[in-house]
Amino acid sequence: MVFKASLNGIYSALILAYARAIAEAMAVVMVAGNQVMIALGLFDGLRTLSANIVLEMAYAQDIHKLALSACAFILFILVLFINLILIVLRGKNV
Repeated sequence: MVFKASLNGIYSALILAYARAIAEAMAVVMVAGNQVMIALGLFDGLRTLSANIVLEMAYAQDIHKLALSACAFILFILVLFINLILIVLRGKNV
């Protein structure tokens, strides 16, 4: 009964979370310069993993789509690893 009453809030939270993730990726694209090259200096433009996925997924096919999926997996593993390290450092149980 409680779950049924909270479905609207859960759906709203999911929509807001996706919108926030996309907006943050686009903000990083604009600030970082959106350049597909290796940055040689501290102030050179670059493209982040999340921006790469967002910008190229619309027209990706075959191997390109697999490469973008690999980028997403690497990003997921990095975030998971950082979160696990922070949990251990704070002394909380997993």
